[in-house]
Amino acid sequence: MPTHRTKLLILFTALFLILCAFFVYQAVQFNSTHYQIGYVPVDIANQPVPKDIPLGAIRPPAIRQYDPARFGGATAMLSVIEFGDFNCEECRQAAKIIDEAVRPYGGTVRFVWRDLPLDENDTTAMDASLFSRCAGLQNKYWETFDALIAQTSIKEKTFGDIAAQLNLDKNFMKACRADQNLAALLIQDVGNAKADGINSTPFIFIGTRGFNGVVDIETLKQAIEQQLQSI
Repeated sequence: MPTHRTKLLILFTALFLILCAFFVYQAVQFNSTHYQIGYVPVDIANQPVPKDIPLGAIRPPAIRQYDPARFGGATAMLSVIEFGDFNCEECRQAAKIIDEAVRPYGGTVRFVWRDLPLDENDTTAMDASLFSRCAGLQNKYWETFDALIAQTSIKEKTFGDIAAQLNLDKNFMKACRADQNLAALLIQDVGNAKADGINSTPFIFIGTRGFNGVVDIETLKQAIEQQLQSI
Protein backbone atom coordinates (compact mmCIF):
# COMPACT_ATOMS: atom_id res chain seq x y z
CA MET A 1 0.00 0.00 0.00
CA PRO A 2 1.37 3.45 -0.89
CA THR A 3 2.23 5.66 2.07
CA HIS A 4 0.59 9.04 2.70
CA ARG A 5 3.77 10.79 1.50
CA THR A 6 3.75 8.78 -1.75
CA LYS A 7 0.12 9.73 -2.39
CA LEU A 8 0.91 13.41 -1.91
CA LEU A 9 3.90 13.16 -4.25
CA ILE A 10 1.75 11.53 -6.93
CA LEU A 11 -0.93 14.21 -6.48
CA PHE A 12 1.52 17.12 -6.76
CA THR A 13 3.20 15.54 -9.78
CA ALA A 14 -0.15 15.16 -11.50
CA LEU A 15 -1.07 18.79 -10.77
CA PHE A 16 2.30 19.95 -12.07
CA LEU A 17 1.86 18.04 -15.33
CA ILE A 18 -1.66 19.43 -15.76
CA LEU A 19 -0.38 23.00 -15.28
CA CYS A 20 2.46 22.43 -17.76
CA ALA A 21 0.02 21.08 -20.33
CA PHE A 22 -2.25 24.10 -19.80
CA PHE A 23 0.55 26.64 -20.36
CA VAL A 24 1.81 24.80 -23.44
CA TYR A 25 -1.73 24.82 -24.86
CA GLN A 26 -2.06 28.56 -24.20
CA ALA A 27 1.26 29.28 -25.90
CA VAL A 28 0.32 27.24 -28.97
CA GLN A 29 -3.06 28.99 -29.19
CA PHE A 30 -1.45 32.44 -28.88
CA ASN A 31 1.12 31.74 -31.57
CA SER A 32 -1.43 30.22 -33.94
CA THR A 33 -3.74 33.22 -33.66
CA HIS A 34 -1.11 35.97 -33.51
CA TYR A 35 1.88 34.85 -35.56
CA GLN A 36 1.71 33.18 -38.95
CA ILE A 37 4.57 33.02 -41.40
CA GLY A 38 4.07 35.60 -44.13
CA TYR A 39 1.56 37.65 -42.13
CA VAL A 40 1.87 40.72 -39.91
CA PRO A 41 1.10 39.87 -36.24
CA VAL A 42 -2.52 40.75 -35.56
CA ASP A 43 -1.61 42.98 -32.61
CA ILE A 44 0.37 45.14 -35.03
CA ALA A 45 -1.88 44.78 -38.06
CA ASN A 46 -4.91 45.95 -36.09
CA GLN A 47 -3.24 49.14 -34.90
CA PRO A 48 -4.46 52.16 -36.87
CA VAL A 49 -1.72 54.23 -38.51
CA PRO A 50 -2.32 57.93 -37.78
CA LYS A 51 -3.13 59.89 -40.92
CA ASP A 52 -4.31 63.42 -41.57
CA ILE A 53 -3.58 64.45 -38.00
CA PRO A 54 -4.53 68.10 -37.38
CA LEU A 55 -1.49 70.37 -37.56
CA GLY A 56 -1.85 71.53 -33.96
CA ALA A 57 -1.95 67.94 -32.72
CA ILE A 58 1.33 66.84 -34.33
CA ARG A 59 4.06 66.70 -31.70
CA PRO A 60 7.79 67.16 -32.34
CA PRO A 61 9.99 64.07 -32.12
CA ALA A 62 12.56 63.52 -29.40
CA ILE A 63 16.05 64.60 -30.42
CA ARG A 64 18.25 61.54 -30.79
CA GLN A 65 21.94 61.49 -29.91
CA TYR A 66 22.91 60.88 -33.54
CA ASP A 67 20.65 63.54 -35.07
CA PRO A 68 22.72 66.22 -36.83
CA ALA A 69 22.35 69.46 -34.87
CA ARG A 70 23.75 72.86 -35.79
CA PHE A 71 24.54 75.98 -33.72
CA GLY A 72 23.63 74.37 -30.41
CA GLY A 73 24.19 71.01 -28.75
CA ALA A 74 22.51 69.24 -25.86
CA THR A 75 22.42 72.47 -23.81
CA ALA A 76 20.38 74.41 -26.39
CA MET A 77 17.15 75.78 -24.94
CA LEU A 78 15.11 75.34 -28.12
CA SER A 79 15.17 73.09 -31.18
CA VAL A 80 14.09 74.04 -34.69
CA ILE A 81 13.54 70.80 -36.61
CA GLU A 82 13.06 70.53 -40.35
CA PHE A 83 11.79 67.33 -41.94
CA GLY A 84 13.08 67.66 -45.46
CA ASP A 85 14.22 66.14 -48.71
CA PHE A 86 17.44 67.30 -50.39
CA ASN A 87 15.79 67.00 -53.79
CA CYS A 88 12.92 69.29 -52.77
CA GLU A 89 13.44 72.94 -53.75
CA GLU A 90 11.16 74.23 -50.99
CA CYS A 91 13.08 72.16 -48.41
CA ARG A 92 16.37 73.66 -49.52
CA GLN A 93 14.82 77.13 -49.39
CA ALA A 94 13.42 76.49 -45.89
CA ALA A 95 16.80 75.24 -44.63
CA LYS A 96 18.49 78.46 -45.76
CA ILE A 97 15.85 80.60 -44.04
CA ILE A 98 16.14 78.57 -40.82
CA ASP A 99 19.92 78.94 -40.90
CA GLU A 100 19.59 82.72 -41.16
CA ALA A 101 17.03 82.87 -38.34
CA VAL A 102 18.79 80.53 -35.90
CA ARG A 103 22.45 81.47 -36.38
CA PRO A 104 22.29 84.76 -34.37
CA TYR A 105 21.19 82.92 -31.20
CA GLY A 106 24.70 81.53 -30.74
CA GLY A 107 23.83 78.09 -29.38
CA THR A 108 20.66 78.94 -27.45
CA VAL A 109 18.65 77.59 -30.40
CA ARG A 110 19.75 74.60 -32.46
CA PHE A 111 18.77 73.52 -35.95
CA VAL A 112 18.08 69.81 -36.40
CA TRP A 113 17.58 68.21 -39.82
CA ARG A 114 15.48 65.06 -40.18
CA ASP A 115 15.65 63.23 -43.52
CA LEU A 116 12.26 62.66 -45.11
CA PRO A 117 12.60 61.53 -48.77
CA LEU A 118 8.91 60.81 -49.37
CA ASP A 119 8.84 60.12 -53.11
CA GLU A 120 9.52 56.39 -53.47
CA ASN A 121 10.15 56.88 -57.20
CA ASP A 122 12.83 59.52 -56.59
CA THR A 123 15.89 57.43 -55.76
CA THR A 124 18.11 60.52 -55.89
CA ALA A 125 16.43 61.92 -52.77
CA MET A 126 17.13 58.72 -50.85
CA ASP A 127 20.69 58.65 -52.21
CA ALA A 128 21.28 62.23 -51.08
CA SER A 129 20.14 61.42 -47.54
CA LEU A 130 22.41 58.37 -47.42
CA PHE A 131 25.29 60.37 -48.88
CA SER A 132 24.96 63.05 -46.19
CA ARG A 133 24.81 60.46 -43.41
CA CYS A 134 27.91 58.72 -44.74
CA ALA A 135 29.70 62.07 -44.89
CA GLY A 136 28.67 62.59 -41.28
CA LEU A 137 30.58 59.45 -40.35
CA GLN A 138 33.65 61.30 -41.67
CA ASN A 139 32.74 64.33 -39.53
CA LYS A 140 31.68 66.37 -42.56
CA TYR A 141 27.91 66.28 -42.27
CA TRP A 142 27.18 70.00 -42.30
CA GLU A 143 29.71 70.78 -45.02
CA THR A 144 27.93 68.14 -47.13
CA PHE A 145 24.53 69.48 -46.10
CA ASP A 146 25.45 72.98 -47.27
CA ALA A 147 26.77 71.62 -50.56
CA LEU A 148 23.56 69.65 -51.16
CA ILE A 149 21.13 72.47 -50.39
CA ALA A 150 23.16 74.78 -52.64
CA GLN A 151 22.25 72.59 -55.65
CA THR A 152 19.44 73.38 -58.05
CA SER A 153 19.14 69.70 -58.94
CA ILE A 154 20.88 66.60 -57.62
CA LYS A 155 22.24 63.82 -59.81
CA GLU A 156 24.72 60.99 -59.24
CA LYS A 157 27.50 63.22 -60.59
CA THR A 158 26.67 65.70 -57.82
CA PHE A 159 27.82 63.23 -55.17
CA GLY A 160 31.16 62.69 -56.89
CA ASP A 161 31.72 66.43 -57.21
CA ILE A 162 30.91 67.06 -53.53
CA ALA A 163 33.09 64.14 -52.41
CA ALA A 164 36.03 65.59 -54.33
CA GLN A 165 35.34 69.12 -53.10
CA LEU A 166 35.23 68.03 -49.43
CA ASN A 167 37.98 65.43 -49.77
CA LEU A 168 35.71 62.58 -48.67
CA ASP A 169 37.13 59.06 -48.76
CA LYS A 170 35.65 57.67 -51.98
CA ASN A 171 36.06 54.00 -51.06
CA PHE A 172 34.43 54.56 -47.68
CA MET A 173 31.57 56.53 -49.23
CA LYS A 174 30.93 53.83 -51.82
CA ALA A 175 30.79 51.08 -49.18
CA CYS A 176 28.74 53.19 -46.79
CA ARG A 177 26.13 54.15 -49.38
CA ALA A 178 25.67 50.45 -50.21
CA ASP A 179 25.14 49.52 -46.54
CA GLN A 180 21.66 48.00 -46.26
CA ASN A 181 21.52 48.64 -42.51
CA LEU A 182 21.96 52.37 -43.06
CA ALA A 183 19.25 52.33 -45.73
CA ALA A 184 16.94 50.40 -43.38
CA LEU A 185 17.37 53.05 -40.67
CA LEU A 186 16.47 55.78 -43.16
CA ILE A 187 13.37 53.88 -44.32
CA GLN A 188 12.39 53.41 -40.67
CA ASP A 189 12.72 57.15 -40.05
CA VAL A 190 10.42 57.87 -42.99
CA GLY A 191 7.87 55.37 -41.68
CA ASN A 192 7.97 56.88 -38.19
CA ALA A 193 7.43 60.38 -39.55
CA LYS A 194 4.43 59.25 -41.61
CA ALA A 195 2.97 57.46 -38.60
CA ASP A 196 3.26 60.72 -36.64
CA GLY A 197 1.22 62.51 -39.32
CA ILE A 198 4.11 64.19 -41.16
CA ASN A 199 3.26 63.46 -44.79
CA SER A 200 4.79 66.37 -46.69
CA THR A 201 8.00 68.36 -46.85
CA PRO A 202 9.20 70.70 -45.65
CA PHE A 203 7.63 70.26 -42.22
CA ILE A 204 9.10 72.47 -39.51
CA PHE A 205 8.88 72.39 -35.74
CA ILE A 206 9.83 75.45 -33.73
CA GLY A 207 9.78 74.06 -30.24
CA THR A 208 6.37 72.42 -29.98
CA ARG A 209 4.76 74.43 -32.79
CA GLY A 210 4.46 72.84 -36.22
CA PHE A 211 4.52 74.53 -39.63
CA ASN A 212 3.63 72.78 -42.87
CA GLY A 213 5.65 74.29 -45.72
CA VAL A 214 8.16 77.12 -46.08
CA VAL A 215 7.96 79.78 -43.37
CA ASP A 216 9.21 83.31 -43.97
CA ILE A 217 12.03 84.54 -41.76
CA GLU A 218 9.94 87.05 -39.79
CA THR A 219 7.40 84.37 -38.85
CA LEU A 220 10.27 82.08 -37.85
CA LYS A 221 11.85 84.73 -35.63
CA GLN A 222 8.53 85.54 -33.95
CA ALA A 223 7.83 81.86 -33.29
CA ILE A 224 11.33 81.34 -31.87
CA GLU A 225 10.93 84.31 -29.51
CA GLN A 226 7.49 83.11 -28.39
CA GLN A 227 8.80 79.62 -27.69
CA LEU A 228 11.83 80.93 -25.78
CA GLN A 229 9.60 83.13 -23.62
CA SER A 230 7.43 80.13 -22.73
CA ILE A 231 10.38 78.05 -21.49
